[in-house]
Amino acid sequence: MELLKQKNQSSNSIKYFWEPIVLATLNTTLENSSAFLFLVVLNKFIFGSSNERNLIFFNSSFKDVFKNFTKKIYSTNNKILLGHRVKKVLTQNNKCYGIELNNGKIINSDFVIASIPPEEIFLLTENNTIVKNNFNYSAIISLYLLFDGIIMDNKFFCGIDTTIQWVFNKKIINNKQQLIAITISASNKLLNLSNKELIQLIINDINIILPNSKGINISYYRILRDKKATILINKNNNKLRNNTRTDIANFFLAGAWTNTELPVTIESAAKSGKLAAKEVLFEINENNSQKFFDKNT
Repeated sequence: MELLKQKNQSSNSIKYFWEPIVLATLNTTLENSSAFLFLVVLNKFIFGSSNERNLIFFNSSFKDVFKNFTKKIYSTNNKILLGHRVKKVLTQNNKCYGIELNNGKIINSDFVIASIPPEEIFLLTENNTIVKNNFNYSAIISLYLLFDGIIMDNKFFCGIDTTIQWVFNKKIINNKQQLIAITISASNKLLNLSNKELIQLIINDINIILPNSKGINISYYRILRDKKATILINKNNNKLRNNTRTDIANFFLAGAWTNTELPVTIESAAKSGKLAAKEVLFEINENNSQKFFDKNT
């Protein structure tokens, strides 16, 4: 907010343009947002390459996406262990040598990458200094509403001065019913509302924005409350995000919450995975170089 005012942005431009962008990309209010992360978003959203500026919509379900991912994993002689929980990260002399599962099985490994929330690191390791800060979280509420009629033609729109923020036209069924999805970021204050209370707020907003929706019934709805959607990054704690490397040799961190210099979103999660993989490859090359040196000395 202070940065925008310094740049002589009007109150209307802040309210109707910048605030929706901050909510959607940083999952926090404009007042609490990190100026650094806001400038990162601005640089990519407006001045970035065409690939960085594009909006992407899935034509198929996530099931299909991960189905191909799973096939790729198994085709490279790797495994995915489902239905198991990691009980402990095994360390000795400040070096990680594997993990212990909840069934007591020990999996030895040269390297371990943990892609779990920061507070869970405390539960799995004896080194409680790995995570620098116990972050708070910012919630996201998603609603799926099936209307017994067509209420909107646009693919999506943003609500201003309303509880709802982003509304997406998901599909029209037999030209009679319409499924819409609604996203509410930074929604911690709404978490304690009952389904009935939340739906009523949403219907009131929809009826104001889309007058044609009045009198059209909702035959089905689903509400998803993600209380820990993202860690709450503000101007004070962005610098406290952990780097990929930790104090434990060959134990690395990945996840949207780590220090990727991106907002805590899926893009940050993807980048963190690449950063962790690069660190592992670097260590492998270093070890191989050392072995070659020792052998030929």
